[in-house]
Amino acid sequence: DSFGELGGNPFVQKALQVVNNAQTSNQAGWASLGNPRNRFALVENLNNPQMVDLRKDSYRYHRLALDTFEKNPDQSREIILEVLKNIKKVWTIYPNAISVISFFDAKSNELVNVFSEGNLNVRREAYDILTSIDPKRNIYQKIIAN
Repeated sequence: DSFGELGGNPFVQKALQVVNNAQTSNQAGWASLGNPRNRFALVENLNNPQMVDLRKDSYRYHRLALDTFEKNPDQSREIILEVLKNIKKVWTIYPNAISVISFFDAKSNELVNVFSEGNLNVRREAYDILTSIDPKRNIYQKIIAN
Protein backbone atom coordinates (compact mmCIF):
# COMPACT_ATOMS: atom_id res chain seq x y z
CA ASP A 1 0.00 0.00 0.00
CA SER A 2 2.92 2.38 0.48
CA PHE A 3 3.89 2.33 -3.21
CA GLY A 4 0.40 2.81 -4.65
CA GLU A 5 -2.96 3.61 -3.14
CA LEU A 6 -4.40 0.24 -2.09
CA GLY A 7 -1.60 -1.39 -4.08
CA GLY A 8 -1.36 -4.12 -1.48
CA ASN A 9 -4.80 -5.56 -2.27
CA PRO A 10 -3.48 -8.85 -3.69
CA PHE A 11 -1.36 -9.36 -0.58
CA VAL A 12 -4.18 -8.45 1.78
CA GLN A 13 -6.37 -11.03 0.04
CA LYS A 14 -3.61 -13.61 0.38
CA ALA A 15 -3.26 -12.76 4.08
CA LEU A 16 -7.00 -13.26 4.48
CA GLN A 17 -6.68 -16.73 2.92
CA VAL A 18 -3.84 -17.59 5.30
CA VAL A 19 -5.85 -16.41 8.32
CA ASN A 20 -8.92 -18.33 7.21
CA ASN A 21 -6.86 -21.50 6.71
CA ALA A 22 -5.12 -21.05 10.06
CA GLN A 23 -8.42 -20.85 11.94
CA THR A 24 -8.52 -24.64 12.09
CA SER A 25 -5.01 -24.97 13.50
CA ASN A 26 -5.87 -23.79 17.02
CA GLN A 27 -2.49 -22.05 17.17
CA ALA A 28 -2.12 -18.90 19.26
CA GLY A 29 -2.53 -15.63 17.39
CA TRP A 30 -4.81 -16.91 14.66
CA ALA A 31 -8.16 -17.10 16.43
CA SER A 32 -10.93 -14.62 15.75
CA LEU A 33 -11.83 -14.65 19.45
CA GLY A 34 -9.72 -13.70 22.42
CA ASN A 35 -6.78 -11.35 22.12
CA PRO A 36 -7.66 -8.41 19.83
CA ARG A 37 -3.95 -7.91 19.14
CA ASN A 38 -3.20 -10.89 16.96
CA ARG A 39 -2.73 -11.81 13.30
CA PHE A 40 -6.43 -12.34 12.77
CA ALA A 41 -7.26 -8.86 14.07
CA LEU A 42 -4.58 -7.23 11.90
CA VAL A 43 -5.84 -8.91 8.73
CA GLU A 44 -9.43 -8.10 9.69
CA ASN A 45 -8.43 -4.44 10.04
CA LEU A 46 -6.82 -4.49 6.60
CA ASN A 47 -10.02 -5.92 5.07
CA ASN A 48 -12.48 -3.76 7.00
CA PRO A 49 -14.17 -1.25 4.65
CA GLN A 50 -14.40 1.28 7.50
CA MET A 51 -10.62 1.19 7.81
CA VAL A 52 -9.76 1.42 4.13
CA ASP A 53 -8.66 5.03 4.62
CA LEU A 54 -5.82 3.79 6.84
CA ARG A 55 -4.49 1.80 3.92
CA LYS A 56 -4.86 4.79 1.60
CA ASP A 57 -3.08 6.91 4.18
CA SER A 58 -0.15 4.52 4.14
CA TYR A 59 0.47 5.63 0.57
CA ARG A 60 -0.02 9.31 1.44
CA TYR A 61 2.29 9.02 4.44
CA HIS A 62 5.13 7.20 2.69
CA ARG A 63 5.03 8.33 -0.94
CA LEU A 64 3.45 11.77 -0.79
CA ALA A 65 4.94 12.95 2.51
CA LEU A 66 8.11 11.13 3.55
CA ASP A 67 9.46 10.70 0.03
CA THR A 68 9.15 14.46 -0.56
CA PHE A 69 10.05 15.60 2.94
CA GLU A 70 13.56 16.77 2.08
CA LYS A 71 12.34 18.98 -0.77
CA ASN A 72 9.26 20.36 0.95
CA PRO A 73 9.13 19.61 4.68
CA ASP A 74 6.25 21.97 5.48
CA GLN A 75 3.98 20.44 2.84
CA SER A 76 4.99 16.95 3.99
CA ARG A 77 4.12 17.83 7.58
CA GLU A 78 0.69 19.04 6.46
CA ILE A 79 0.07 15.74 4.63
CA ILE A 80 1.16 13.74 7.67
CA LEU A 81 -1.06 15.89 9.88
CA GLU A 82 -4.03 15.01 7.63
CA VAL A 83 -3.06 11.33 7.91
CA LEU A 84 -3.05 11.66 11.71
CA LYS A 85 -6.50 13.26 11.60
CA ASN A 86 -7.78 10.30 9.58
CA ILE A 87 -6.19 7.86 12.00
CA LYS A 88 -7.93 9.65 14.85
CA LYS A 89 -11.29 9.25 13.08
CA VAL A 90 -10.72 5.51 12.81
CA TRP A 91 -9.53 5.38 16.41
CA THR A 92 -12.78 6.93 17.64
CA ILE A 93 -14.75 4.17 15.89
CA TYR A 94 -12.32 1.35 16.70
CA PRO A 95 -10.40 2.15 19.88
CA ASN A 96 -7.48 -0.22 20.32
CA ALA A 97 -7.45 -1.24 16.64
CA ILE A 98 -4.30 -3.27 16.07
CA SER A 99 -3.57 -1.49 12.78
CA VAL A 100 -3.47 1.86 14.58
CA ILE A 101 -1.42 0.48 17.47
CA SER A 102 1.02 -1.08 14.99
CA PHE A 103 1.33 2.22 13.13
CA PHE A 104 2.36 4.07 16.28
CA ASP A 105 4.64 1.24 17.42
CA ALA A 106 6.48 1.56 14.11
CA LYS A 107 6.25 5.30 13.49
CA SER A 108 6.27 7.13 16.83
CA ASN A 109 9.98 8.03 16.71
CA GLU A 110 9.70 9.04 13.07
CA LEU A 111 6.69 11.24 13.83
CA VAL A 112 8.60 12.98 16.60
CA ASN A 113 11.46 13.69 14.19
CA VAL A 114 9.06 15.03 11.55
CA PHE A 115 7.18 17.32 13.93
CA SER A 116 10.08 18.48 16.11
CA GLU A 117 10.63 21.33 13.66
CA GLY A 118 8.41 23.52 11.54
CA ASN A 119 5.33 25.62 12.18
CA LEU A 120 4.48 25.66 15.89
CA ASN A 121 0.72 25.49 15.27
CA VAL A 122 1.14 22.37 13.12
CA ARG A 123 3.41 20.85 15.75
CA ARG A 124 0.89 21.54 18.52
CA GLU A 125 -1.95 20.06 16.49
CA ALA A 126 0.12 16.95 15.77
CA TYR A 127 1.05 16.70 19.44
CA ASP A 128 -2.59 16.95 20.51
CA ILE A 129 -3.64 14.20 18.11
CA LEU A 130 -0.72 11.93 18.99
CA THR A 131 -1.21 12.24 22.73
CA SER A 132 -4.95 11.65 22.44
CA ILE A 133 -4.53 8.43 20.45
CA ASP A 134 -1.25 7.19 21.90
CA PRO A 135 -1.04 8.75 25.39
CA LYS A 136 1.42 6.27 26.91
CA ARG A 137 4.41 7.49 24.92
CA ASN A 138 6.28 10.34 26.59
CA ILE A 139 8.40 10.79 23.48
CA TYR A 140 5.80 13.13 21.96
CA GLN A 141 6.81 15.81 24.48
CA LYS A 142 9.82 16.49 22.24
CA ILE A 143 7.48 17.85 19.56
CA ILE A 144 6.54 20.89 21.63
CA ALA A 145 9.75 21.14 23.68
CA ASN A 146 11.40 23.84 21.55
